[in-house]
Amino acid sequence: MGESFIQIIKRVGIFMVCAQMLLHFKPSESYGKYIRLLMSVMVLAQLIAPVMEIFGRGSEVSFEERILFYDEVLHQSMTEADRTGAQAQVLLEKMTLEEVKLRINNQDEEAKAEGAEAEVAGMEAEDKREVQAEAVGAEAMQQERLVERIEVKLYD
Repeated sequence: MGESFIQIIKRVGIFMVCAQMLLHFKPSESYGKYIRLLMSVMVLAQLIAPVMEIFGRGSEVSFEERILFYDEVLHQSMTEADRTGAQAQVLLEKMTLEEVKLRINNQDEEAKAEGAEAEVAGMEAEDKREVQAEAVGAEAMQQERLVERIEVKLYD
């Protein structure tokens, strides 16, 4: 334990000397704060690694195994989120297409009804019955001619 502590201090000391040398030979003053920040993070990483090793010895699972476990959990969560997003996108496309079909069919039916009403208003009473019968037949044909398929290309 004591020897590993001395090794850690030696390693951090050598790193600090090299880092100060790099800071001394930097090309410009504007890089100084970035180099100091990077050095601080690296020193902290060198000091935290042994501390994590000390606290990790009491447990049966090593630090690397914990990282792999959390990486696997993250990967599974991302896969599930991608699958759910794809299902939601497909459902949204289906609902949008159904709404477009419904609106197109409603517009066609309204146009036919308005045309039939205009014709009926200008005709005699006897002709009205014939036109209404034709309108009912045309409406039946219109219902058979409902929009079957609409293709929409989405660009990502």
